[in-house]
Amino acid sequence: MGKDGYYSYTPDIKVGEKPLITFFALNSNRMVHEKKDEVQIKWLERALSESNAIWKVAYFHHPLYSPYGAHKPDFGFRNAVEETLVNGGVQVTIAGHNHYYARMKPQKGIIHFISGGGGANLKKPKANGYTACALEVNNFIYMEVYPEGISFRAISSEGQVIDFGIIDSRTSFHSRLYNLK
Repeated sequence: MGKDGYYSYTPDIKVGEKPLITFFALNSNRMVHEKKDEVQIKWLERALSESNAIWKVAYFHHPLYSPYGAHKPDFGFRNAVEETLVNGGVQVTIAGHNHYYARMKPQKGIIHFISGGGGANLKKPKANGYTACALEVNNFIYMEVYPEGISFRAISSEGQVIDFGIIDSRTSFHSRLYNLK
């Protein structure tokens, strides 16, 4: 990971000459509460611009968007990275921090997931205008990545599928999202 806690990783799976996916791990702890980490942002800009992956997924601890009912989104972190993520072609983010499952409506072309129900005491999320799905449940997210889309399933600790969908790369909006409650 390096001493600073941010890095990128590209699995050795190609479609033609392009990598199928690249993951970008950010150290959101260094950017919360209005502290902009210029070195990390410059690294992210460069890493995103150098990536020609079909899919770009960023993950970090603090969510950029979230339902009510637990930690609020950190606007300093959002202001620090959102424009870079959008301009760099990121399609999906995955965060934790809040102890529940949530999928947010697309924001600036990015689908945001929160999977923070791994084991600590759960919180009851309350939907807001950004929320597509929010459930008070221990969970994990299973994703399959293909050139034309990413299928996802959020799964409870009992093994029940609680949310699922397809993020379609062929549309300008991430369509064909489905929700089970």
